Amino acid sequence: MAKLGAYKALYTAVVQGVGSLLGLAYSRTSLEVGGVVFLYFYSLSHLVFLRYSDPGKVKKRNSTYAKAVTFADSGYKVVEEGAHVFGRVVVIGGKLNFEMFCYTCEIFRHEDTSHCRECNACVSEMDHHCPWLNNCVGKRNYHDFVLFLTLDAVRCLFVLWVRSTAGLPSCQLTHANLKGAVTFLLAVGQFGAVFLLWAYFMWLHFKGLTSKAFCKGGKGQKIRPFNQKKENVPGTGTDTDTAIDTHIDT
Repeated sequence: MAKLGAYKALYTAVVQGVGSLLGLAYSRTSLEVGGVVFLYFYSLSHLVFLRYSDPGKVKKRNSTYAKAVTFADSGYKVVEEGAHVFGRVVVIGGKLNFEMFCYTCEIFRHEDTSHCRECNACVSEMDHHCPWLNNCVGKRNYHDFVLFLTLDAVRCLFVLWVRSTAGLPSCQLTHANLKGAVTFLLAVGQFGAVFLLWAYFMWLHFKGLTSKAFCKGGKGQKIRPFNQKKENVPGTGTDTDTAIDTHIDT
């Protein structure tokens, strides 16, 4: 799976390169050549960065885990179903939070955190696992991912502009017109695919949804401001919910 993901990431870079070579083939001025080259390498650098960036992976259970889950101003209760730990209710400053228990990572995770099977890790505010990057898109690299899509859409648009200004094919069935039609359709197709993907994530962002939540019909994770307040829980405090959680011992 890891090798397949690496090949897909390489395939993405190759597709970018083919589109840029198309732009170079029809460039008529040094400005057009420089624009195609600059946009390609600028977009490629963001692709490589995203490939190796940390999407917000939550550390698995280790010797420092107990300290990581100890809140200075909180109390919590473990929620069980039968003999299995389902999660825990955490009260922080009088506000209720529910954390699921991940049996793979052996940690309690926030409601906005999901486990990625491909990466074998829990990712904070996970949007989706991108097979073409072979990496997850989450809290720490979501904005970089959107920036990458924006840059690549601009690159494809510039290539399409260069190809269009070089002349459109006529309806006569000749080798030159056939070549012109194929290259024009390639430029249109690449720009259309990247633009639709960019528009999709822009639409999700303004709707306040992650792609994971959208695929579940709007249920689950949502994009929200960090300063948004959670529901207050009347009658609770840091001294009343202090059950001992034996699962944080190492």
